Amino acid sequence: METDVTIPLVSIIIPAYNVESYIEETILSVKNQTLSNWELIVVDDGSTDNTYSVICKAVDSIRQNVTILQQENRGLSAARNAGMEKASGMYIYFLDSDDRLTKNALSVLYTLAKQYELDAVFFSATAFADDLQAAGSEKATKKRIVEYERYCDRGVENLQISSGREAFTAMINNNNYVPSVPFTLYKHSLLEDKHFVDGILFEDNPFTMEILLDAKRVGIINEKLYERRIRADSIMQIGVFDYVKRFESRFIISEVLRKKLVSIQDDDTLYSALEKLYREFVRMSIEDYQILLDKKIEDRIHLNEYNLSRIGITQFQVWYNDLVTDLHRQIGLLQKEKEIAETQSNEARVELSRIKKTYTYRVGLKITAIPRWLRRKFK
Repeated sequence: METDVTIPLVSIIIPAYNVESYIEETILSVKNQTLSNWELIVVDDGSTDNTYSVICKAVDSIRQNVTILQQENRGLSAARNAGMEKASGMYIYFLDSDDRLTKNALSVLYTLAKQYELDAVFFSATAFADDLQAAGSEKATKKRIVEYERYCDRGVENLQISSGREAFTAMINNNNYVPSVPFTLYKHSLLEDKHFVDGILFEDNPFTMEILLDAKRVGIINEKLYERRIRADSIMQIGVFDYVKRFESRFIISEVLRKKLVSIQDDDTLYSALEKLYREFVRMSIEDYQILLDKKIEDRIHLNEYNLSRIGITQFQVWYNDLVTDLHRQIGLLQKEKEIAETQSNEARVELSRIKKTYTYRVGLKITAIPRWLRRKFK
């Protein structure tokens, strides 16, 4: 039951950047919600098109609490963080600026969260395309929609309630970990000491991990309450600078995960799940940089425009090649030790703990021997 009407039930945060063609429809999906007593916070992240004007026009007829923030272009994480600072609702929801909510989405989520005293509610999504040529052809677009909906599937038939750590472990082990922030409703108090890592890609990953590890009670449903837009202009050629950013981002996330591993040594089940995610980010960061090394010489020369030039591409290659060679060798050896220890009797548990710490320390030590330009990201 809706209690204090002076406090919004849900704060909806929409970060927006150059989405003049989509933001009005997104805001309309909020306006049409069956849940009443919400607040809307739209953060214009330095758009260079008419996004801000469209936002102002779209919210003009909304008889709710509406806040429009403008800032210099600082990226998705900074825009979401700015929105969180202004949020006053009992729950917080992040909506992407080119997508839509189903009409009853917030009502369903809020009702579940209140009824079962949940810190977070995870749900599913569907996908759509305004243009069936968005992915290059009608066949490719339809395939992308099917693949996306399969990816979003939560793998549950009915509401599942557990601790956040139990949910995280199950998601990782069942291969249905979907770290997409717009597919979750959060209790405001859970986010009071949380923020999105600034200046990186894949920012939803460390944020979702932190939420799940801290939440006492979470709910998971498979109801499709979100509509993801497949856009033609979001499918683009990946260039050399994109690979640099991807490598940098995945590396930073792997470091966040490594530090978290050190703090959960006593929980074997959780440790194993988080270790699996950590290794995946290490693997992907290595793959990204290998692609970067394979780029044409003229592309690599253009990297001088990037901060990477401070250490010189040759030094970076030396560091990377040494990292990969030693990292692969150590991961292989340590994993064999770990597998052997796991099959031994109870007296081997002390040895298993030692190997876990050694794995984290030795692999972590090697991968944190990074150039200064990247090390500064952690400060």
